[in-house]
Formats: sequence, structure tokens, C-alpha cells
Amino acid sequence: MNVTASTCSEPRRNEHEDLKMALNGTVFEDFGLLTLATVAKLLHCSKAHVSNVIAGRILGCAPIPAVHLGRRTLVRRESLLSWIAANDRIAASPERGRKNA
Repeated sequence: MNVTASTCSEPRRNEHEDLKMALNGTVFEDFGLLTLATVAKLLHCSKAHVSNVIAGRILGCAPIPAVHLGRRTLVRRESLLSWIAANDRIAASPERGRKNA
């Protein structure tokens, strides 16, 4: 039995898998849009915290401007950069339990 290259290659993805891959951020990033997961990674926090900041539920912190596309919330890269620049004076929280030596 001869094995050809077509049988050894990965199975061809269907349109549904292509759509899932596109919605996971690859297409959005082409347009300068970031998912909540990407924003959370960039800010080193959770997606829930990013959602709370976008909704304006965090006291002393300006809301992050966001775009709502159906049920998905996206953040423009430029908006996030300007939000970071405007809020760079936010101090990091003190370390808990640390004693000054």
C-alpha cells in the first residue's frame, strides 16, 4: 500500500473550524481589536477584572473604552494605549503581609 502526501497531511479543516480560529483573535488583531483575554494578559489581570474596569465598577479607575460586537466585547489597541498613558499614575497595590525590615 503506497502512502501519498495527501493521506499523510493533516485533515482539512472545515468552515466551522476556520470561523472558530478567526473568532479566537487572529482576525480581530488584524483590525487592531483586542479580546478581553488579550487585554487581561497585557495588563496582568483576570478577564473578570477587565470586564469590571470596562463597566466602570472599579473605584478610582477610569473605564477602558470598548466596542461591543454582539455579545463580544473588544478593545481597540489605540484606546488601550491611550488609557494606559492616561492612567500611568495609578500606583501598584502594596504587597500584603510584607514587613519592613
